[in-house]
This record gives sequence, structure tokens and C-alpha cells, in this order.
Amino acid sequence: MTDLLLLPGDGIGPEVVAQVRRVAAALTPDLTLDERPFGGISYDQLGTPLADETLAAAKAARAVLMGAVGGPKWAGVPRDKRPEAGLLALRAGMGVFANLRPALCFGPLANASTLKREVVEGLDMMIVRELTGGIYFGSPRFIEDLPGGGKRAVDTQVYTTAEIERVARVAFELARGRRNKVHSAEKSNVMDSGLLWREVVTDLHRRDYADVQLEHILADNAAMQIVKAPKQFCRRPPWGWRGRPASTSRSTARRRTSPARAWPIRWRRSCRSRWPCAGRWTAPRTPTASMRPSSGPWRPAPAPATWAGR
Repeated sequence: MTDLLLLPGDGIGPEVVAQVRRVAAALTPDLTLDERPFGGISYDQLGTPLADETLAAAKAARAVLMGAVGGPKWAGVPRDKRPEAGLLALRAGMGVFANLRPALCFGPLANASTLKREVVEGLDMMIVRELTGGIYFGSPRFIEDLPGGGKRAVDTQVYTTAEIERVARVAFELARGRRNKVHSAEKSNVMDSGLLWREVVTDLHRRDYADVQLEHILADNAAMQIVKAPKQFCRRPPWGWRGRPASTSRSTARRRTSPARAWPIRWRRSCRSRWPCAGRWTAPRTPTASMRPSSGPWRPAPAPATWAGR
């Protein structure tokens, strides 16, 4: 039996999978590896994005690692032969209905985020996405010509009780090992499938997971909250005074470090008649230990540069 089936796919996939081989050879030389074409490269070689032999190998393997699929090269390929069709067929064939997407922010990378550091630093959340139901797999789906001209396209959003319940169980079980809280996102306000989703999740929670806290949230609001305040979904939300981390006090929350000096400075913001966001850097009144030179008597440091925001 194959321990790990590698599906490099397209784009950056082969480059990533090549490094997986290096790591596997160094750490687990006894691991049995197999590799098959998948996605666009499989279409070029075999005429299909997912060959029957590849799907059979995936089902027989203990684990499958996929690189990436798709690219502009296959944009004009018939829809049922596009690389993404192979990905959907692989999901359905293997029955992988729950997609786990952890979102973590490592401290050294916090400044690389497009969000403010204090918004994302320490983030640790888990998103559980249903993967084999819904509009990607619902039928009927078609494009038809209208008698008066033009066309009509139809995609069908379909969910069954069993599909909703099985992915909800995954979320509840994960929550028990984390913060013991689940936010269930759907569109029950405008979609019948969303209404069924809420009913099934609520019933499952009442029957089997009453110890886990459950909150329902509309999908569009969930997207906004993830950007606005993602730590509310965190494993351990660091809420303290007025939303600041619990270990940060009111006074230290405003402290910054000057790029030109190692001693603390304080940011003062004032409302001026024309520039409401203007402010300036000012030095603290009392010298601190970090301001003192390593030898000799202490001398006042030069006044820091003034910065005016606009």
C-alpha cells in the first residue's frame, strides 16, 4: 500500500511537491511514495484532468498530497475537462467532505499582513468548510438559449440533512479541543438551503453537543467580522480592556519605539482645525534606563524629530 500519493498538478504545484519529496527522504526514508499526473498536465498527457487509475490510487493510498491545479493555458478547455473539474471529481471520489483551513499569524510575520498588527497578531482560528455538497455539485446545471434571444444559466444549491450534519460534527468535535465554541455561517435570511442548514446544526447541537457554545452568523457578516476583528474567532481570544490584549494596559497600549532610538516615546494625537489626524512624537519627561549611555554621566538626548500626519 502507498503511504503517500503525490499529485503535483500545475503551476507552483510541482515545485512544492518536489520539496515534499526532499523532506520525506530526509525524515521518513521508509515512507512509500507514488506520484501521478493530475489537473492540466493530466489533460495534456491523458486527455482528462483525473484519470480513473489516479482516482483508484488516491482511494488506496493512506494519504494524498495535492500541489495545485489550473492556469490560463487551459482556459479554453471544455468545462468537464478543465483542471478544476478534476479537483471536484477527486473530492467527490474520495468523499472528503470537510475542508479544514487553519489561520494562524506568527509574530514575526504580523507586520506583513495588510491588516494592522494588533488585529492579526496571535491569530489562531479554524475554518471548517463543507466540500462535496452545495452549488459546486448540485444539479441541474446548464446554460440554455431563450426563445426571444439571449441565454439563461442555472446552478443549483443543494444540501441534505446528512451532508450538513456530518460536517457540523467535525466542527463541534474540533471545538471541544479548542475554545469550545462554533460559529455556523449560512444565508438563512434569503436561502432555503441556509434555513435548512441552521435547523440541522441547531438540532445536532441540542442532541449531541450541548456542551459546546453555538452561535449562528450570516455568511456576509462573517466575512466582515473576519476582516474587522478576527480574534473573536480565535482559539483563545485575547480580549482585555476594551478589546486590547489582556496583558496590555491602557498606558502601555499607546507606547511605541522610535525607529532612530531605542528608548520609549509616547504618541500624542490632537485634533486640529484643518488636519484632524495630525499628531507629533514627544519624548517622555523622565529619562529611562535605556536612555543612559553605557558609561559616563547621563546627558539629555537630542530632541526627537517631529512628525505631522496628514
